[in-house]
Amino acid sequence: MRCLLLSITRNRRGQPIREGRIVSGEVLTIGRGSDCAIFLPHARVNLHHATLRTQDDGRLVIEAQNSQISINGTPAQRARLRPDTRITIGPYTLVVELAGAEGYPEHDFALTLELLDAPVDPRAAKKRPAMTLAQAGLSKRLPALLLAFLIGALFLVFPVLHATQPEFRATEKEALPVPLAADESWSPGPLAAGHRGFGRDCQSCHVLPFEHVRDRECASCHESTGTHIQDAALQRAAFGATRCAECHRDHRGLASMNDIDPALCVECHGSIRARGFKTNLPEISDFKTAHPPFKLSIATGPTPKDVVRIAMTDRANLKQNTGLKFPHDVHLAKIGVESHNAPPGQKGRVVLHCANCHVAEESGVGFRPISMEKHCADCHRLEFEPDVTSRQVPHGSQKDVLLTLREFYASEALGTTPLEVTTVDGLLRRPGTHAMEVRQREAIDWANEKTRRVAADLFEVRVCVVCHTVSRQDTPSLSEVALPGDEPPLIAVPYKVQPVFLTQRWMPKARFEHAKHAAVDCVDCHAVTFSKSSADVSMPEIGTCRECHVGNQPERNKISSNCELCHGFHRHELPGASRPGRGTVTAQGAPRATPALVPENP
Repeated sequence: MRCLLLSITRNRRGQPIREGRIVSGEVLTIGRGSDCAIFLPHARVNLHHATLRTQDDGRLVIEAQNSQISINGTPAQRARLRPDTRITIGPYTLVVELAGAEGYPEHDFALTLELLDAPVDPRAAKKRPAMTLAQAGLSKRLPALLLAFLIGALFLVFPVLHATQPEFRATEKEALPVPLAADESWSPGPLAAGHRGFGRDCQSCHVLPFEHVRDRECASCHESTGTHIQDAALQRAAFGATRCAECHRDHRGLASMNDIDPALCVECHGSIRARGFKTNLPEISDFKTAHPPFKLSIATGPTPKDVVRIAMTDRANLKQNTGLKFPHDVHLAKIGVESHNAPPGQKGRVVLHCANCHVAEESGVGFRPISMEKHCADCHRLEFEPDVTSRQVPHGSQKDVLLTLREFYASEALGTTPLEVTTVDGLLRRPGTHAMEVRQREAIDWANEKTRRVAADLFEVRVCVVCHTVSRQDTPSLSEVALPGDEPPLIAVPYKVQPVFLTQRWMPKARFEHAKHAAVDCVDCHAVTFSKSSADVSMPEIGTCRECHVGNQPERNKISSNCELCHGFHRHELPGASRPGRGTVTAQGAPRATPALVPENP
């Protein structure tokens, strides 16, 4: 059906002014909602107040939608409409008129619509006297000029002087009782959260008036922020004279400086070959559809340069030589492992979980370094005479192990009746006699022999060899360790333990927070349950991540992942990566820094 809607407004004399438009549809909705065909914008009108429809017999009917309407002054919920029917909805009055109004296309019926909130009495309008500003003793021109001058002084002259004249700023600071930043009125919007501490001092960034913020002002605070590319020549070729503020735009809200558009990354990395850059970096445009397999940084030595980069698709070379014997399947067995600190009722066995050894850092990014004392000593005790003493040899230094053994057995031999030694009356002789000196030498010889035998048991049979690769040295190294009677004061160290190098950060240039993945079991990503060797690399492949993460385009029940989710722009290493003193633990127990990556293979 087609309805001619005639809106009536009245001029100052009370004369009606009619404006018409055609509304059509099978059902015409009346209400305050923006989707209504007959829109009545008043608080007393519901969003969908009533509907107009034509019945099968051609009759026009109005129905209220849980609202109150009035038909010819009588409340009703439903009524048939005839010519001159008066409908009241809130402050509006609608009157049904016959079709055939001039100047409009053919229509089925017409409605007049008038707002009656503030009716105008034509007679009162005629009696109202007219008075001009001049008759009232007022003038437009003088207040306008004074206001224009005041606005120009406050928001143009004063800020310009404040920005360009240091002497004016000094005088202003002394004259005003409270600090005032005159050019703050020019601010286009709120500052980012990190800049609000000096937000009233515009000269902190805008040093030169009416010029862009320079990079040197940014670098004065962000000294540790590096370039995007480590290679200086490639950085200049890729970015040229691009300013910091071209990407990091301020005055756009609290998080404005950190908003990174994925298109900025894809613009270069999606066509890096076409741009002529000489680099080994692969072309990447989307994590789901165009991202290369992960590459791992595997530590091979004690320094940051001792790193090899291996793609996870290179199965032949994807292994790590940690120098440690550690089968995950044994330690994660359901029956548990033998432990000296097993809880009562568990018969000396304790069931281990990943979190027993891999303890998360406070930041939630990675894990604390593993150490013998904190994670292994409960099960792997370094006892050498458990029937006699609870002492253990120290972990980490072969020389300290031999020194501990010699000190213990020499003390036993010289202080009391030594183990495996039968005394007659030697110890009853007075000190200083020749027989006493001989007896002391015999005790030291026994201590040395005992040390060699127990050291062989520790290093080659029972203790060290369980976790470490131990070999005998053809030419034992000598260390300055003295005992009474030693000439010269040297001890031979015939054993060499292969150093341990544990990779702490497998992907140093990727951002991954374990705390955000706590709902997922470790073994869902790291397949270590059946790993029998510490050389196995159990890092998840890109396909595992794609089970939950997709690229820039959102998908149902998936996590949209842009470049910035995993990679930092300015950082050459992972934010929150291990710092000196918190890095990987070596065989001697000393921490080392996390290895950095070569520029061409991030």
